[in-house]
Parts: sequence; structure tokens; C-alpha cells
Amino acid sequence: MNRDADQLAAAFLALARVNSRADFEADAAQVLADSHRALNGTGRPVEGDEEAVTSGIHLAAAEAADLLTDDRVVFGQERTVPGWPPGTGIRAQASWPGPAHGGSWRFDDRIPRGHHRGPGMTWARGTVRKARILGLCVAAASLALACTPAPAPPTAPVTVHWSVSGVTDVSRGCAGQNAEVETATAPPGYVYDLWIGCAGIGFARSTDGGRHFGPAVRVPGSAGPSWDPAIAVAPDGTVYAAYMHESDHVAYPVVAASFDHGASFPQVVPLIPPVTGNWGDRDFIAVSPTGEVYVTWDYGPSAAAVKLVCGKAQSCGFDTGDANAVIQKSTDGGKTWGPITPAGPGFPRNGGVGAPLLVQPDGRIDVLYLGHYVSPGTYQMHPGHEFFTSSANGTQWPSHPLELWPGLGAIATQEWWIDENLGADAAGNLYATWDTQASRGDVGWLSVSTDGGKTWDRPVRVTPGHSRAPHILASVGGPRGVAYVGWQTDAPAPGYATYLRAYSVTKGWLGPAVKVSPAYGSRAIWPGDTFGLATLPGGKIAVSWGSAVGGGQDSEIWAATVSVAHGG
Repeated sequence: MNRDADQLAAAFLALARVNSRADFEADAAQVLADSHRALNGTGRPVEGDEEAVTSGIHLAAAEAADLLTDDRVVFGQERTVPGWPPGTGIRAQASWPGPAHGGSWRFDDRIPRGHHRGPGMTWARGTVRKARILGLCVAAASLALACTPAPAPPTAPVTVHWSVSGVTDVSRGCAGQNAEVETATAPPGYVYDLWIGCAGIGFARSTDGGRHFGPAVRVPGSAGPSWDPAIAVAPDGTVYAAYMHESDHVAYPVVAASFDHGASFPQVVPLIPPVTGNWGDRDFIAVSPTGEVYVTWDYGPSAAAVKLVCGKAQSCGFDTGDANAVIQKSTDGGKTWGPITPAGPGFPRNGGVGAPLLVQPDGRIDVLYLGHYVSPGTYQMHPGHEFFTSSANGTQWPSHPLELWPGLGAIATQEWWIDENLGADAAGNLYATWDTQASRGDVGWLSVSTDGGKTWDRPVRVTPGHSRAPHILASVGGPRGVAYVGWQTDAPAPGYATYLRAYSVTKGWLGPAVKVSPAYGSRAIWPGDTFGLATLPGGKIAVSWGSAVGGGQDSEIWAATVSVAHGG
């Protein structure tokens, strides 16, 4: 983008024409064209691929609000717009009491009037007053204030150069549908892929940094109804492959352990809950520096309370449910597991689903979960937001998790994919990604915390365009101050494609996105709710995804290695 006076004037005039809400519903910054073109897997510009090309766009509508001083989500503070009346700021965390004690709260414009916050989230969030940000000049004009536009955000300098390897069909040999892959890596060059397939849960490994993969196999114990794979590697090299399973009207996680770098899985342990007829879904797994293993999963005491909303060529969202984000801990390498512990308040109506976790060097467990308000009695679930919480030992959790930027929009209960993601770079900076749904479309976000999750920067927009198509997000921390953010979407391209982009805490986006997947996957065939992203030594990233390409009737698992070179 050429930053001359005419373009600056045009950009801000366009911004002034937008009646933007606090969630920046109107995408004014789409008028700011980026001069970069994205690169394809061979390093050439991608022509006509709006998703990749426009990912270099700087979103002025969001940047306008960045003029607020120290604009971060913090516990117990209200952010106000300079010159605005008191009480029109954004409160990230209000103190008790709730409505019964003279307070009030507001969830989202789409929540039916008269609903009060249930115990699952009332403790997590008090009063939230949404600032009606109309854009820089519009807000100033409405207050009869002078408006001196700040310079337009600069075009992202190309300081990261990508090189994408050839693509490997990881799931070859496993007939039928193969989808929803997760990836983990370990030194010196192990890459592990785990997915739904092989008549259960499929697994394949590479011992040479992702250049070649061994044959796909089915993880022991996963035959039958198994779903939602998750994978982690311990400091001693033990590979933990987790997945959900159902048997005899009980749904629960299973953790298989390999002590020979994925050559075999001799230890298979189910985490069976104490009640039958329960509901269970999406597990995540992580290992501490000292070997403790943690599994989070979605748990409901009664499957009868859960009503799903499913569609063709996709998985399911929620209508009703007694959903709760819970965690279990093992101190003996996954042989035995402690009790189910809610990771958030308000059990059994916490409303938490999808809870990725990290274990920090000091043993602290960080969790990011999607929290929905759940109506008492009916268990009706309503649009939700992301919540961050931490525990020193995994057994005691705060009653006030931090709600991340609710003013940017809500997450629909019908969202069927799993993209809330939590990563950390080499310096310990945290990166949270998620997407929201509103009339302007599906939007992916990235927020950064540089203080261990105490405060979170205003999110930056990840995905371009106005499409309502899903954007399945993932992120992974890189070197100090850098994260790699990926997304898979079928819009506006001919089908599903997977993209990758680099972000710097100090510089912002480090150039445009790269399209990792060389072919487009069929919209009519489900690729899975997730895709895999993990770092390798030597500045490389292992990427895996599901897609049905070339007219195939089933999705397959594909993998590539992306080399990253930082510099001008």
C-alpha cells in the first residue's frame, strides 16, 4: 500500500462512512488494499486467491481502537475512551455482586432479554459495558471534537520468507474417511500425526523431520466409536495419544502411551467417569517438564441434557447441554488418573467446551476454553466467549476466569469446528486464537499476553474477507516474540485450503500469508474440526490437514514442512 496523502484521506473517509459497533461489525479496512501477493507452495504469487492475498490487509477498523492508552484486557479494570462519559468503557472483569445484589450484567445482543447469567459464567464476568466505537472520525464528530487522523497502519514488511515442501499422503493405506488431524513434534526430527481414521484413530510418524512418513496404523483400543484425537510428547520422549471413546453408554477419554517414539503403544488407559449415561467430547493433552500428564475434556453428567445441531459435510454444534470444561491429572506416566475436576466455575452448568492447555516451565497449567451461558432448567446454550484460567497444580482453579474481549463478538453455539487454541513462544509469550460469528461474517482473531496471561492485548484480525464460511484456526509459538498462525477455510477459494502467516509481538504481521496446501479440498466432504501445526528444529513448521482432493470421495490426511527464514 502506498501511503501518500490521497490514500490516507480515502482510507479514513471510508472508515468514517462505517457505523461500526464495538465488535467492528463493518469491515471498513477492506478498502485498504495490500500490495503484497501471497506465495504458493512453490514460492510463486497466488493469483486470484482472495483469502491469501487479502490476508495482508491491515484492518483499520480494529486499529482505530488501538489508540486507547494501554489497551489490554485486565482483571478488575474498565477501559474508557478519552473524552467519553464515564461508564462507556469496556470492563474486562467486574467484581461481585451480581443482579441479585444490586449489580447487572450483559452477555451479548443475541441473548434473549431477561436472561440472567447462570453460575457457570456469572462468577467469570460481571458488568460488561460495550463502548460503541464508531471509528476515529465518526466518534470524534459525534462528540463535536476535532479529528486529526493518525497515519494509516503501514504495510506489513516482508520479513519472513517461506519455503513449502512437497506434500505427503500420510493416511495412505487407511480406507475410508480420514479427517481431523493433530500434530506433535520432538527432537531431533520426529513428527507425529494423529487423526480420525483407520477404522478408529489413525497414527503415523516421521523420523526425518516430515520428509517421509511410515505406514498409517490404528491406535490400540480405538476401534469402534472414537473421535477427537489429541497428542503430546513428554520431555523424556514418551508419546501420549489421546482420543474420545464411547462404550456401554459411557463417553470418556483414552490415553495411549508409546515409549519407543511412536513405534508401538503398549499402554492404553481409559479415563472412565464415575457415572453412566454421561456425555463427553473434545479432549486435549499436555505434559509438564517433570512428567505430569494433564487431560482436559468436555464432560456432562447426563447425555440426555445434550442436544446437538449437525449438518451435512460438517460435525456438530450445540442446542442444549450440561457441558463443562474439566481436567484430570496423572503423576505416574498415564497409568492412573486423578478425579474429574472442573476447570471453571458453576459445575454442572459451566458451559465450557474445547479447553486447550499448556504447562509452563514452573508447572503452572494454563487453559483457554470456550464458555457458553447455559440456562438453568432447560440447559439451553447461548453464544459464548473465550475464557483464560490458570492453576498452580491442576486441582484448584479460580472462580473468576478472565473473559477475553467479549466486545469483539460472540461465538455461535452452532460453530462445529474446534479452533480455540493456546500457544507459547520461546520467551513464554502466550497466543490465543479463536473466531467469532456475526452479520459481517466469520472472523478469526489473535490475542497476545506477555505477562503470563494476566493481561491480553487487543486482538488483531487474522482472517480476511466477509465470508460466513468457517475459518478453522491454529497457532504455535516460534522464536522469542513470534507466533505462526494458520487457518483452514473453503472461502472464497474453490474449496478447502490451508494458510500460514507469521506474527510478531513488536512488529505485527511479518508479511502476507502462504498457501500451504497445493490443491483445494471438496466443500462437500468434511475435512475435520482441526488441523495440525507444530514447530521443528531449524526454523521449520510441520503442517497437516484433512482434505478430499482430485475428485476423491473421502478426505485424506496430508502433511508438508514449511521452512521459515526471518529477515528483510
